[in-house]
Amino acid sequence: MSKDRLFSFLLLSLGLLGIILSFFSSKEKETSPKDISSSIFSTLPSSKDKILSLELTGVMMDGRLNSFLGESASDSVKVRDQLIKASKDKSVKGVLIRINSPGGAVGISQEIYQAAKKVRAKKPIVASMGDVAASGGYYVASMSDLIYANPGTLTGSIGVISHFMNLEGLYGKIGLKDMTVKSGRYKDIGSSTRPMSEEEREILQDLVDDTYEQFVGDVYEGRRTNSNKYGDFRKNLTKDDIRYVAEGMIYTGNQAKQVGLVDELGNYYDALDQLQRMVKKRSKGKVKEDLPVVESIGLPKSFREIIGLSTDLNGGGFSDLGTLLFQQLFNKSQPTLSSSINKANLSLKPPIMLIAPEFVSIK
Repeated sequence: MSKDRLFSFLLLSLGLLGIILSFFSSKEKETSPKDISSSIFSTLPSSKDKILSLELTGVMMDGRLNSFLGESASDSVKVRDQLIKASKDKSVKGVLIRINSPGGAVGISQEIYQAAKKVRAKKPIVASMGDVAASGGYYVASMSDLIYANPGTLTGSIGVISHFMNLEGLYGKIGLKDMTVKSGRYKDIGSSTRPMSEEEREILQDLVDDTYEQFVGDVYEGRRTNSNKYGDFRKNLTKDDIRYVAEGMIYTGNQAKQVGLVDELGNYYDALDQLQRMVKKRSKGKVKEDLPVVESIGLPKSFREIIGLSTDLNGGGFSDLGTLLFQQLFNKSQPTLSSSINKANLSLKPPIMLIAPEFVSIK
């Protein structure tokens, strides 16, 4: 064996040995509220009182991701599951959720919202907005007791969108002709190979409108429920007020505070400090010192999660948004939503709660 090969083999062996030793020696990681560092290990359950800090990043999608190191849940699924665990874990006294997401699919957004609602019924939950917390990202934040945003955070975009494109003219120029065999009248609704009929447009508009009404109703519920439990932070908004600001507009954090969509301006640490005060207030004197902060509760589920690798939409980054928008426009690799309308089966791409693409830098 040559010296170069031997040296490479030794480096690889030492790296693998370090991962294995770190795994077996890992315990629940507690971090100072003033100095939180990221961990590649999920933390173990503990009876010690603590605050759970979660990160919701990238486009929100359901499902699991695959790589050569195995399967792993998407970030959105992990956050949902962690919120559900936190709602049942009495040692978790409060939850801070850091959101840096332009939104995403409706279903998983609603599941995270409902999981946050379970937490809020038992303990304080605070949202901290990063660069972007819009559309589905704001939808999740609205179920927090308090919402913090930076003055320049992009937020709002309360609305629902479903993209379709008619490529019939392009297909004709390059000599492609569509031949569709279908069992139902609306089975190819939204097809890119033909114009959309007015009847089909009305069906899709009804679908989007229904989802939008759910969005507005849930934001209203989240923004009005228990508004004064921890202090007078929130601007009281009626459902008409919510509807007025929910026309898909994008706001800075500063503008969002003025219209009542955000409670306080500040960064992650400001939100954490406030959460610590809320925990102490709720404890009625039992908690006197700032609690330690952990990044997750429960055991790691895969080798891939242990070493902290991420691919596709896991872990975010707005270059992933380009993939989603391309799929949304050209109807590739998107999940389907089945419904019964006028006694006919309707299969199409689901509407999404996603910030308008012109407001997002796509690499």
